[in-house]
Amino acid sequence: MKRLFALLLSLCLLLSLCLSFSSCGREKALLTYEKDGSKLTFLSNYYTLFAARAKGSLAASGVTIGGYDATKDSFWDYTDKFDGETVETLGEYQAKQILESCKFYLAAHALFTERGLSLSESLLEELESTLDELVEADAGGSKAKFNSILSAYGVNRDQLLEVYRMEEEIDALKENLYGKDASLVGKTLKEEYLAEHYLHFDLVRIDPFEYCYETDQNGDEIYYDSANNRIAYDKVNGVKVVEDDGSVTYRLPDETGAATDRYAYDKENGLRALALDSTGKTYAAAPLTGEKLEAFSERSAEFANVRTKEEFDRIYAEEIALLKEDEQKSGYAAEVYLPTGSSFSSVLDEIVELLSGMEAGEVASLDDENGNVYLFLKKDPTPGAYEDENFATWFSGFSEGLVNSLLEAACKALFPYISVNEEVLKNLPSLKEVEPDYYY
Repeated sequence: MKRLFALLLSLCLLLSLCLSFSSCGREKALLTYEKDGSKLTFLSNYYTLFAARAKGSLAASGVTIGGYDATKDSFWDYTDKFDGETVETLGEYQAKQILESCKFYLAAHALFTERGLSLSESLLEELESTLDELVEADAGGSKAKFNSILSAYGVNRDQLLEVYRMEEEIDALKENLYGKDASLVGKTLKEEYLAEHYLHFDLVRIDPFEYCYETDQNGDEIYYDSANNRIAYDKVNGVKVVEDDGSVTYRLPDETGAATDRYAYDKENGLRALALDSTGKTYAAAPLTGEKLEAFSERSAEFANVRTKEEFDRIYAEEIALLKEDEQKSGYAAEVYLPTGSSFSSVLDEIVELLSGMEAGEVASLDDENGNVYLFLKKDPTPGAYEDENFATWFSGFSEGLVNSLLEAACKALFPYISVNEEVLKNLPSLKEVEPDYYY
């Protein structure tokens, strides 16, 4: 369920919105921003679009509750304390989050306007072309038909264009305030963000399985000449065979010296290759057995009894050496910076919860549902770690997250200047009623 909550929050931050100063019969202002003589409004149409986007994103993600996905009413009827305090349905909670996102982006537009920023003519023309392409592709060039399609999500073609413009305004505002890749943000703010949003620790993980090597039709492991990207045959002890297709192989000899069905591989100079599973995306693995399983059990018990940094450091060094020696060994040992604001998996959620309650220098272990065993040593963040190439993978989203955090704080400071038309709000479609938007 934590993963669902994190996804909901992410969706709220990703929702796009726009402001409109025109008026027509179906347009009603949901939000109004007033400050220092400036007045900006945000239409209820866009709230409906963002609700449709949120529903579509959740449905597409495959998230379910009790077997129901976001297209089913029962999904939105699920009740819990989503904010940690108030008992409410998921639909009620998500509706409030969408409204908060609307306020956030209304405030962002106000900042964009107050700073005198504008989008380039070339970009505006590009956005117009994007909408024209959508009209052509989805409605055969008919604007009326396209508007009919969009009406399911509460908007028309021109209003959708305004949404796309607002998305570009948000990007321009970020770069204006904080620079490209947060280049205008000072080191102090970066260090504070590092400390608040990342966990720094050393990690050792051992697994109750090992990777499998590629095998031939006889079940024998294949050895390769990696330098030439071909199979490495034992040409000294094997029997040369010209196959039906003209290729040359070497076979193991029988007692008479004749070639058998089994291939003769050069095990001394060749290298084995790890096999992929049926998906072709991850390595195939098999459960440990015999002595290897006993060794795993003993190591697991040792993990559970580690209490000091010195004990951890010894095991950490040992596991790194073992992983280098045996590529078939599954497991992991590394220094890690884990962002705390995203939900990756139930296991990582458990790790974040565990480490968040620890102090630097403390050691803890954890067993997951797959039988993997983890050992952690929590550490204080190293100043400037986000600039260290050795940790580039962990900090790929650092600048974006920092800028989003700063903009969120700047926009929330303007929330007191935003009012909500409660009459308009109560008549907006619920998450149950709105159609899921998978595309726009």
